[in-house]
Amino acid sequence: GYIARCREIQVTDSDVEVNISFDAGSISGRVIDASGGPVSKAFVRLRPVPSGKVGAPGEEIVRMREGEYAMRQTCSDGEFHFRNVGGGRFLLYAEHPRYSTTSTFVVKGEQDIVSNVELKLDAACSISGTITTQDGTHPQSVQMTAIDESGLPVASARILLEYTARYTFGGLRQGDLTVTANAPGYAAEARQITLTSEKTEDVHFVLSRGRSLTIEIVDQKGDAVDGALAMLDFDKHSQLYIKDVLYMDFAKISAAKVANRNGTITFNDLSQRTYTVNISMDGFRDKTVNVKITGGNRTAKVTLEKE
Repeated sequence: GYIARCREIQVTDSDVEVNISFDAGSISGRVIDASGGPVSKAFVRLRPVPSGKVGAPGEEIVRMREGEYAMRQTCSDGEFHFRNVGGGRFLLYAEHPRYSTTSTFVVKGEQDIVSNVELKLDAACSISGTITTQDGTHPQSVQMTAIDESGLPVASARILLEYTARYTFGGLRQGDLTVTANAPGYAAEARQITLTSEKTEDVHFVLSRGRSLTIEIVDQKGDAVDGALAMLDFDKHSQLYIKDVLYMDFAKISAAKVANRNGTITFNDLSQRTYTVNISMDGFRDKTVNVKITGGNRTAKVTLEKE
């Protein structure tokens, strides 16, 4: 009945006392179908969403990478309840095999009791078509994602294309969606679609080779900055699923990486466009730069100033 908490400790020859506290707030609600009836045995997941401003280097990023979440299954009246939830912003999403996935954001204080959160599941829709590449082949596997017009996640699935370029992506709901196909080595391709019924719609993708962006981070003396955090921001119609995606902020998706000892960070499988890179490091002023990728791979040097 509690959200898991962990502490990192170092044990020596003497005893170590460790205190772990739990929060007192809660989040509860119901999962319903399109007619307002309860949906039983639906899975509801609660995931913390970082604000995007990192305190200790990478602290919140690591937390999201580890996929920390709590899960409940609804009872016969469709109700769910998460106890001992602290303050912050959370992503709630519900799924059931016979319905499309739905989600919503919840913001609460440390001791707040949030009730009557309603998650409505619609009858599932699907799309199908072909996923090919510009060189006339098709990828072996593709990660498909879908978000709604508010940037909330709708569905995600990895689809194998070993023998054919044809795919089917289910678990979608009616309305305006942005669907993205992404394969290793290729830039993600997005399509904006409108689903109006439960029938399968045809949507085709042609993927182009991805580009890389390398950021070289140095201080004012020209020395490499080890451990700086770079966050690459996307809008909701851009690449929505690359392997470094770590947090979601409504319609904004960010990829984040930490610089190695040479002060370099490389983002792969990017399309040709302008990207905004936000860089932060303890003891330095945050810096934001815009980098445009045209043609081949791109390298950009960024100088951080001491605070």
